Amino acid sequence: MKIKKYTIYTYLLVFILGLSSCIKEDLSNCSLTFTFDYTYNLEQQNKIDEQLLDRMQIFMFDKNEVLRYHFRKNDQKTIEKGFQVTNNAFEPGEYKIVVATISSDYKEDKSDFLISNVTLNKTLLQEFKFFLNHQDHQSKDLLNNFLVSSLPYQWTSYGQNIHVSLRKINKRINIELVIPNNIQTRIEKDQYSMYIKDKGVCSMDGNLDPTCDNDIIYHPCQPYKLTHEDDKVILRATFNTSRLIYREGQEENTQIIVKNNTTNEYLIKAKVFRLIEEGAAFDDQKDADWGLQEYIDRREEYSFSFYIDEDGSWLSNLVNVNGWDVSFIDLDM
Repeated sequence: MKIKKYTIYTYLLVFILGLSSCIKEDLSNCSLTFTFDYTYNLEQQNKIDEQLLDRMQIFMFDKNEVLRYHFRKNDQKTIEKGFQVTNNAFEPGEYKIVVATISSDYKEDKSDFLISNVTLNKTLLQEFKFFLNHQDHQSKDLLNNFLVSSLPYQWTSYGQNIHVSLRKINKRINIELVIPNNIQTRIEKDQYSMYIKDKGVCSMDGNLDPTCDNDIIYHPCQPYKLTHEDDKVILRATFNTSRLIYREGQEENTQIIVKNNTTNEYLIKAKVFRLIEEGAAFDDQKDADWGLQEYIDRREEYSFSFYIDEDGSWLSNLVNVNGWDVSFIDLDM
């Protein structure tokens, strides 16, 4: 009787395990379901459908930090709604999940964010990198929307629903020179050069920790625009940058620089993070709990207007930051 009882228990256990295990002939139990949002923004609203994301890669590293699984999706609607992936070799365990997703042709992009080459069962988490595709530490093209996420190690098993909150890496920066119309010399588009110097955050690892490279120079990603109004001339430039990283005591590493090509002199050297910090004080969308870096990461676009005096010099005690006029007590930017 005992033998029969144990036999029944054995069959019952096998049956129960069979219901929850992954069988090669039936992949229905071999799936993981991924869903996504992009709420890490100023509005704290899901704006994933505005990002035109049509390429996604999911990387799963085991507890020894070795890449075990790699999934791809190349469809915008599928990414926005979420999807299932199946793998009959999948083994439940502790995994860190890293996600990278990008728009492939957003605004006729020529530049891109890249992901280091990986090999299953070989590539380590510390070897894994996202990086900006720049040439000789120069970037001048429109950048694809690039959103990433890194989930901490967690137990992952068959049939699990995994929700991923994405963070946006690329930034858009608009710069204006506001010049009085009564300056004697005629203003031309090529009279000034604008660029942004940053301590190149050219790569991030699978933990989204930045690795600093040499300086990178961002040039306008669109032609300069010159607008004549009744009492002023406005010269506009638009930039796309990678993630901006605030480092206390190193604010001079990230600057907006304007050069007067006629005199070959630098007209403006303004510390970007000081401008952002001063402007954030006026932004009612900024949560009181956010530090400066979180505010920088959540805001997708920045606008800075610099005013030029009648003698052609920079009025450095007044800058318009994201629509707010900010007065600076000291002129040392």
